[in-house]
Amino acid sequence: MICTNKRQNQAIITSLVSSACLAALTFGFSEKASAAATVWGGNGAITSITDGGNYRYEGRLNSSRLINGLTGNAANNNAYMSVRAGQSLPLEFTLNLDQSYILEDFVLWNDRGGSQNALGDGLRDFSIAFYSEEDGSGTKIGDDFDGVAADSFSEQTFNFDSPYIGVQSVVLTMNTFYGPGGQPNFHQVREVGFNGEPVPEPLTIMGAGVAIAFGASFKRKLAKKATK
Repeated sequence: MICTNKRQNQAIITSLVSSACLAALTFGFSEKASAAATVWGGNGAITSITDGGNYRYEGRLNSSRLINGLTGNAANNNAYMSVRAGQSLPLEFTLNLDQSYILEDFVLWNDRGGSQNALGDGLRDFSIAFYSEEDGSGTKIGDDFDGVAADSFSEQTFNFDSPYIGVQSVVLTMNTFYGPGGQPNFHQVREVGFNGEPVPEPLTIMGAGVAIAFGASFKRKLAKKATK
């Protein structure tokens, strides 16, 4: 039974609209309401990494070190390091994610070159391409992101102009490095990751849409009833 009292009708409309909005926030955009989750190897969100060649130093400090969840600069073999000789640039790495994400920025834990007395030369110029499926396949999403890293051990965050939506793999290309460091011809990076959130499930988005549509439909019915 629909109330004919105008004040009661308005109260119902307000309640329905508020409920619909709450449903949209709760079901469709719940992740956005909280801080963006870090997407990296430390929490398993980056599931694998492959490189485009034999970019390995004595087989130990290979590309898997870029997603092992260790970011410190202590000498604990936690970084990726390129081969000793015959290294050619750029270096290309493909990172697979555990699900489809909305990525908002890139996070880098670099090594250092220059005057730093450490093995390896830190990353300088890089680019990132984004794809809808694993292994750099499917649809390419947006334009590549280009960045220049600082010659620093400190965590660095590179904000994207706009989020990349629906990403399940990225191709990270390391173009140039600082140097020479403690050992010439080495290239070294400690860890990489992203900030973002999972893409909402289609059914939850649909549910939010249904709630909003129902509220609008009911509002029209109440308005018609009140004019009779």
